[in-house]
Amino acid sequence: MKNVFEGIWYLLAIVLILGGITMGLYAGIWWGIIGGAVQIIEQIGNDPVVAMEVFKGIVRIFFAGPIGFIIGIVPFEIGAAMRNYKS
Repeated sequence: MKNVFEGIWYLLAIVLILGGITMGLYAGIWWGIIGGAVQIIEQIGNDPVVAMEVFKGIVRIFFAGPIGFIIGIVPFEIGAAMRNYKS
């Protein structure tokens, strides 16, 4: 019975690691870079350009890497610790 729980524990750890990588990439690339670029392009295309909205788009692009890293590292580290845990 112990081997079954070890297998489930290991599988959950792998799922957390892959989920962390996926969530980090999604947050960094899609939300940060692509979302920030779309926000800048939409605001520049408007007749009265709102400088604050353009600045928010620039900040989204600037912080895309750290936000993606922070969102991705938490489940990744939990999964890595679970994978290396020996009871």
